[in-house]
Amino acid sequence: MLSIVAIPVFNMPKRFQILGIGGRLSFYFILLGLIVWGMECILFKKTLDKKSIISFIIFIGWLAISEVIGLITYPYYDEVNFAYSHGLSKLISIIQNYHISFISIPFLESIWLGIHGFKSIFFDAIFTFGVSIWVIHLFRDSFSRGFELIRKFILLLAVALGIYAIPEILLFKFHLAIGYDILSITNPLLYDVKTYMGWYPPLIWDNQQLRSYCTEPSIFGFVAASIIPMLWSYLYQNISLLTCSFYSYFMMLLFMTKARTATAIGIFDLCAAVALLCQAKFRKLVFIIILLLCTAFLLNIGLNYIPDTFFGSAFMSDSPESFEDYFDKNIKTITQKNARSNGSRFINMKAQTAVIFNRPIFGTGTGLKDCYIRDQLSEDDLQNIEIHEITQDLAKKGPLGASYGNVNHYIYMATNSGLVGLVIYLFPFIYVLYKIVKLKEWRDIRILFAVIALSGNLISQLAGEGVSLEYILLGLLYVGLSCKNEGKNGE
Repeated sequence: MLSIVAIPVFNMPKRFQILGIGGRLSFYFILLGLIVWGMECILFKKTLDKKSIISFIIFIGWLAISEVIGLITYPYYDEVNFAYSHGLSKLISIIQNYHISFISIPFLESIWLGIHGFKSIFFDAIFTFGVSIWVIHLFRDSFSRGFELIRKFILLLAVALGIYAIPEILLFKFHLAIGYDILSITNPLLYDVKTYMGWYPPLIWDNQQLRSYCTEPSIFGFVAASIIPMLWSYLYQNISLLTCSFYSYFMMLLFMTKARTATAIGIFDLCAAVALLCQAKFRKLVFIIILLLCTAFLLNIGLNYIPDTFFGSAFMSDSPESFEDYFDKNIKTITQKNARSNGSRFINMKAQTAVIFNRPIFGTGTGLKDCYIRDQLSEDDLQNIEIHEITQDLAKKGPLGASYGNVNHYIYMATNSGLVGLVIYLFPFIYVLYKIVKLKEWRDIRILFAVIALSGNLISQLAGEGVSLEYILLGLLYVGLSCKNEGKNGE
């Protein structure tokens, strides 16, 4: 469960990365837990849930089939550049040093591309639905125990985010240099500063956007999708000065991110809260939620007007952001085609959609999409600075060294594994949510709050790859359904 607190760190420094797992700190905790679980299953012959195992096998099996077909039909092998793959460069150096002439470099590059793809498939599977199966195993006999433990660690995540955000508040709201000094020491321990395209991730985010210890502000929105409904569950149990103050503080942090993903999650949760008015038992809670939300927003705007001279010399001082400014920059721009990063996102999604139409069944294969995407870009698309820079990077480094990324996880899944792969990916979520609605399990408030959290996670994936909490919640809800079906009443 420590993986929950580690989720916001997406790209930790290279010097801390081991075993080729990558930069997500939470993956290391998850992998350790999965290894222990695997040993337990082998030594004690633990039985696994058959439905979830079958679903997992189908998912990873289809990704493998798509990858094999993608590798067979891939027309861009000549663009692979081994110089931008550390592992491949070392392998080729060894072969050249030992004068192994019967293995050609192009052959090695094509094999390495396949290995890279299958490695991604393996890790993608175990860090998504593998996590769900693990959660099902851990709490299969007690939904209540699972809900309480997961909720406590999500609360711990919220507290950790709140504490780490204090230097940013000192910097952005009070213009105190000590905030910058603290972040200049701590942030480089979480990620390598400005290593991608010369600017990402920055030490301090432009436009005074808060991110706490998340790699970027939008990730704060991804984790907030789970945190907010769980904070509601605490408010539902006990409306006190402590719970109300912390909820207001956390929502203020959400507003301070100025991230459209975070704003969209906030709007979704507000709509979900209003929908709860249909039941009388939630009306007091909804009133409190709306009141605290307004308080948080007023705090966010009001703190912008603290005079610089109040705390002495100002650092990173700027003209205060008004309500109108916040609305125009962070809410109104959500649907505007060319606002902020929307331009590059829409171009990217348009190109990926074109790839899907060309390869609708199997997709391109994992890790093989980028050259296909490039070929769908028009001259007008390349006028966008970000798209132009990525395309230049791809031309220089090849498909092993550059990528157009994941700007919409559903389009990304369909691009990699076809529409069939997308349906297979979505099936577990659809199944669990359908069963909850059909059996009216939402009447259990614990399941209701977990469903809202899961739904928020699914919505957040419209902006990119989600976080592990999504699959933890999926597994927890499946346990809730299983306990009800077996007559355990969630205990």
